[in-house]
Amino acid sequence: MKLTKEQNKKYKEIINSSNYTDGQKYEIYLGVLKNLNVELYQNPNFTEIQMAIIRFGLEDNLDASIYAKECYNSKQMSVIHTGLKLGLPVENYLDPNLSWKKMDEIRNQLEFDLY
Repeated sequence: MKLTKEQNKKYKEIINSSNYTDGQKYEIYLGVLKNLNVELYQNPNFTEIQMAIIRFGLEDNLDASIYAKECYNSKQMSVIHTGLKLGLPVENYLDPNLSWKKMDEIRNQLEFDLY
């Protein structure tokens, strides 16, 4: 799919504002193409994987702003995204000092308790 003229203008403005990798540019492209709030993940400090996880949250109509923060690595973001998708109380494991494995352990227990 191609960007509309307006989308292309927005995309070029974003990618010209920072030194993005090709992978980051692609994630921004996908977000602009789908009319997502790419401002949430256009931070060049995010890896392309982090950008993708944030984009997935936006595509799933989740509040991705909860985990679209530099303090979380991609694995932590993924665990939080999964919890949001399952409707779990993710605030129980939002501490960025928790390892992703500990976060996932808490998420699994919450999911077990729910079902």
